[in-house]
Amino acid sequence: MHETIDRRSAFLHLQTVRGHLVARILCPNVGQREVPIIAQEAGEGLLELGDAAKGKRFVLDLSPVGTLSSMGLGMCVDL
Repeated sequence: MHETIDRRSAFLHLQTVRGHLVARILCPNVGQREVPIIAQEAGEGLLELGDAAKGKRFVLDLSPVGTLSSMGLGMCVDL
């Protein structure tokens, strides 16, 4: 049985789709204030899945984002 996540905050919507973790950033700007919050929430989602995440994909949906700072880009790479 697969672990499932469907959690929404002001900055991020995390859900599993066919076993893969999809993180959709909800805010239009990702900068210094938003990065630590988004990174923590996405990391918690990955940890929650644990072994169920092995061999699966992590999708970061940036479609609502209009401005991505260099710090935001670094977060994407880290995730």
